[in-house]
Amino acid sequence: MKKFSNNDEFSKEALNFYSYLLIDRKYSEKTIESYMNDLYKFYEYTKNNKLNFNEIQKKNIIEYQKYLNKLIKLNVSIKKGAVKK
Repeated sequence: MKKFSNNDEFSKEALNFYSYLLIDRKYSEKTIESYMNDLYKFYEYTKNNKLNFNEIQKKNIIEYQKYLNKLIKLNVSIKKGAVKK
């Protein structure tokens, strides 16, 4: 699993989400890893595009979805991580 920074709000919320999936939902480690890898890709995208966690809006998520769709159309592996647009 990728490592989040420990000193920003996004990372703190990601850790809370990890705990929720593990303790409350009782998901398997593989399922949690998949969720966290996807979340990390969005985290990288927000950092590369200088988006503040507390200011992320629905339009930012829609832009991210468009970005992922563009990568798919370009046949770029999303597993490589988010790239600055």
